[in-house]
Amino acid sequence: MKLSSPKLTVFALACAATLCACTSKMHSGITSHNGVITMNASAVKSDSSLSQQQKAEQLALMGEQLFTLTNFMYAEELFDQALAIDSTNLRAQFYKNLGATLMTLKGMMVRIQPMIRTAQSRADYQKTLAHFPHSALRTFLFDGKPDIKSMKDIQAYEDSLIAAQEQWRQFLRSNKNITLTLNLNDWFKPLGVGQTVSDCRVTKPNQETYDLTNCDMTHAVQEYVNRADVEALQQIAAGMEIYLGSIDTYDLTGLIRTSDKFQNQNPPAPVVWNELTKYPRFGTLRTPIYLKRVVSMGVDAIAGVRWAKSLQSQLCPTGQSGNMLNRQNYLFAGGLCVPNKTSDGQSVDKLLKTAELILSGVPYEVTINNTYRTQITPTAFLNSPIQDVKALYPTFNSCGEVQTVSDSTLGGIFPNHDANQVLSVSSQCANQYSN
Repeated sequence: MKLSSPKLTVFALACAATLCACTSKMHSGITSHNGVITMNASAVKSDSSLSQQQKAEQLALMGEQLFTLTNFMYAEELFDQALAIDSTNLRAQFYKNLGATLMTLKGMMVRIQPMIRTAQSRADYQKTLAHFPHSALRTFLFDGKPDIKSMKDIQAYEDSLIAAQEQWRQFLRSNKNITLTLNLNDWFKPLGVGQTVSDCRVTKPNQETYDLTNCDMTHAVQEYVNRADVEALQQIAAGMEIYLGSIDTYDLTGLIRTSDKFQNQNPPAPVVWNELTKYPRFGTLRTPIYLKRVVSMGVDAIAGVRWAKSLQSQLCPTGQSGNMLNRQNYLFAGGLCVPNKTSDGQSVDKLLKTAELILSGVPYEVTINNTYRTQITPTAFLNSPIQDVKALYPTFNSCGEVQTVSDSTLGGIFPNHDANQVLSVSSQCANQYSN
């Protein structure tokens, strides 16, 4: 599936995911004086002319306006207040789940201090501090303790990132058919993003009041979200989760010290491996859940592509991915375009069936290097990961490639017990010598 949107990076990179939203009208709780817009949550909650649902929506709209790279933590407070009044408010749910990853960054500038070990990195850190503007974001990032001291702590933090992505993905998965109008500001168009965001300042004079200075909301635009956008966002979140999960599935204790030991060197793979195996926890399974989720996420992705493919007349009417006429005024305006064939002429429908078959756990026949035919069952490893990678006892060839492993199925991936034959056939080193 090809996805295109001028705000794609806003949603795809959840650690940098930001939106700025606003309304052009002044509602209860919002006033303007001498260029300063004041939002008063208490005024909204005490407004007897509003129903509970209207109060929640007004608070959510306020939060939407504050949902920027520098002020998202204030938006979080307003979303919480909105959901306390009406837990079904979709706008507050949408942004709160989207912003979950950003909230894991609290205190990060202090938390990472123990990992700043070299003179150069300490100098770079001090330089960053000197140029970091005083803002709500600075307060947020420095509100913590220096508690990330080891690879174990780093992986624990990555666990929180994965949990935030899973929270966002599950929200999208459970709310595929939502329709939502997002009030977006043009701050996040590719050009001019940085300057406007850096100029905007939000202060909090008291518990439930927010003052916005140099935050011109006059260029507000509306964009719509429906199932197509939700499908796209869900798959982006799944991709992020798979990437982070692949890093965090196995214990990486010893990786930092090994890296430090061989700094500015280029040791061969066997030397690095032997060093890492000195750490008992290295390579042991931390949690199987991240790999197990890959199967269900793959099934969801296949269903999503098929759904989009069945609606190409609506999702890609121009037939051109990235053409902003495909879905004007929708989040993914460039369309969700799924061709019948790939660029090398393969049938997309056939590829989807193949992927579905592999995810079902049925052994699938493949050809390695156009010479060696065998079967693979990747889901065997995903559903029952190797408990300790060190137990594979790999040997290496003269090029530093893995030559043999003790488990001839490689965690069940090769049901014919021919993992070592596959390694031999796949070896670029062997191929070089054969040529």
